[in-house]
Amino acid sequence: MKLNMPFINDLVVKEDVCNMCCKYCLTKTSKFKDNESVKAQRNSLVYTDGSELQKNMDAVTESIHNAFGISVLKISGGEIFLIKGIMDYIRKHAPKYKKVQLLTNGVLLTPELLSQLKEIENICLQISIDHHTVKGNRYRTPTPEKLQRILGNLDHAAQSGIPLEINCVLHDKNTHLLSGFADYLMKYKGHVTLFPFPVRGKNKFDFYQNADQLCGIEKLINRYTDFQEILPPKAYLEYLLRFLQTGKREIPCIFPKIAIGSFDDGNITPCANYWFSSLGNVLNEEPQTVFKKVNTDKIYRILTHDRHRPTECTQCFTPWEILNLYVIGKISIRELKRLPLYSFDGLEEFLSDIPAKETSA
Repeated sequence: MKLNMPFINDLVVKEDVCNMCCKYCLTKTSKFKDNESVKAQRNSLVYTDGSELQKNMDAVTESIHNAFGISVLKISGGEIFLIKGIMDYIRKHAPKYKKVQLLTNGVLLTPELLSQLKEIENICLQISIDHHTVKGNRYRTPTPEKLQRILGNLDHAAQSGIPLEINCVLHDKNTHLLSGFADYLMKYKGHVTLFPFPVRGKNKFDFYQNADQLCGIEKLINRYTDFQEILPPKAYLEYLLRFLQTGKREIPCIFPKIAIGSFDDGNITPCANYWFSSLGNVLNEEPQTVFKKVNTDKIYRILTHDRHRPTECTQCFTPWEILNLYVIGKISIRELKRLPLYSFDGLEEFLSDIPAKETSA
């Protein structure tokens, strides 16, 4: 592992293929790929020996790992468990990493699948759910049937012992109800971490909460001692509240320096949070030609500039902010390593070469 090089590979697989239709979904509004190329990806959802998806996923994953000695692999979609044979991919590649994080909407997270995942020791799960009620989760599941299925699978996942994060997108239907969701999740304390973060994308203001609804976050902060067993560090929640109050970020972002965004079609992007542009395609070009641009291309100066950044950057907040807060000294290494994804040896080394400047973005 080279310092000041990415140690996270954020791999997106078949981003347009999902069994839900969340109203605020980022994929619908992304211009990163044209419509024709997205439609073409629907043709194959099979990872098996000799399949196009198998060849592509293996080539992308291995080229990035070989180039950078990646320690954390995150896999998301779309919905990755729609891919037939995805467990073969996970079993094949997981041993190379310190941590592997899987993002899912939870619909297909059956006890049988959880049993297979449990056998892989370095797996962490992320389940996307905004609330335990139809009212609070209506942008994801407007009817109770699918929500109850997800909650049942969440229960199985928590009881399996697999480390679990809850990706909770905040909007005008759930922000004021957030402490109630925390109360609900307390039965899984020690197994679950609730990560609330704002809705994103160009249509985000269609879903934004009003100022009065921020009381839900304030309640979590005020009752932090009661909920701390299922919450990220308090500094994360305090910064989240300030971000929603002011509408812009206050701290630098190191994420493009430590993470590489990749896609199963070979595209590599300098930021895994927003798909601004492609550095190249490792399936169509010599991988080293593409990787020479990582942390050197002029786009990185734009994305990591202290003040003059794209609007998408100044208005961005994701669970990865936890790393930004650590680098500027707001979160201790002990707090960071309490979170399952970051509980591995060598994390301090990966982050030590990043300038820890607390400057306004």
